[in-house]
Amino acid sequence: MWKFTYFAQLALAATVSANFGTLDDIIHELNANISKLNINSQNLLRNGMGNAQQELELLTCYGCWCYRGVNHGEGLGQAQNEYDKVCRSHHQAYECIELDAEAQGLASCNPTEKASVGFTYEFRIETNEEGKGDMVLQCSEDQDWCTRRTCEVDLKYISDFWALMMAGEPMQRDIYGHENKHIHPITGEHHGTFDPAACPIGGKVYQPVKKCCGKYPARKVYKTSADGDDGHRQCCDLEGNVSNDGSTRGKPFLKDSQTCCGSSGGVMEGFGETCDGGRKRRSAEKKSGGLKKNSDKMSKNGDKLLKKRSTISQKKR
Repeated sequence: MWKFTYFAQLALAATVSANFGTLDDIIHELNANISKLNINSQNLLRNGMGNAQQELELLTCYGCWCYRGVNHGEGLGQAQNEYDKVCRSHHQAYECIELDAEAQGLASCNPTEKASVGFTYEFRIETNEEGKGDMVLQCSEDQDWCTRRTCEVDLKYISDFWALMMAGEPMQRDIYGHENKHIHPITGEHHGTFDPAACPIGGKVYQPVKKCCGKYPARKVYKTSADGDDGHRQCCDLEGNVSNDGSTRGKPFLKDSQTCCGSSGGVMEGFGETCDGGRKRRSAEKKSGGLKKNSDKMSKNGDKLLKKRSTISQKKR
């Protein structure tokens, strides 16, 4: 379930609607309600683009990862900014839906196709006497695995985009928009100078195999050198689940230089570490580091005091 907090001039109310639609439909509905609710936030003003209110949108032809329609799936390289990271997360979660569906033996699970058809979701508006409240989005339970996962991932895209809007994060289309793919909201002219051919790829280790790690809808792709346990990178389940099916939190780790302690400590630096002992050691190191900082601070204060006394003594002479 995702909540989008706003400040609106409304009385106490709870409006609920169960709908079937696509991500585009949801974004259109939310933007319509943003306008109606007269959201009071200076952070929703476009940075460097006058006083036009920024709206939720499906970013495309932007940065290294934002593509939609027939071009969806072309993302690669290093994300260029926070909005590009949202697109990368969305892209990778779609990839994981396909990889997990294949591993489960589910036929014809294509999240891009599912998203174009649509899914069932609940949308409601909740406000209190002060006009403060939430727009709430939630995927319906009675959907097949593939459709529900697609719904969850798409709603997370909206949630992440909304958070950036409310934080006043600048989009900077002139820098990260692909050339001639974006229209300036005030001048109406094409703008954008980013060349996706410049998106860096590659690394020091050959990693031909894609795997997934983490819990939906935040499940992410990681690359490793081989299938199964032979790969140099593996997924550490942080909740003790050995199936790695997307129902529990997880974190990739390097099996030759890190230790997976699961729910007993997460991922630890060092190969073959004793998880309980390692956790105690990290706690001790943290405590020791705190003591050292306090000691250094006291030492600095002492030096300042001695210097001050020396100055006073010289003045008296």
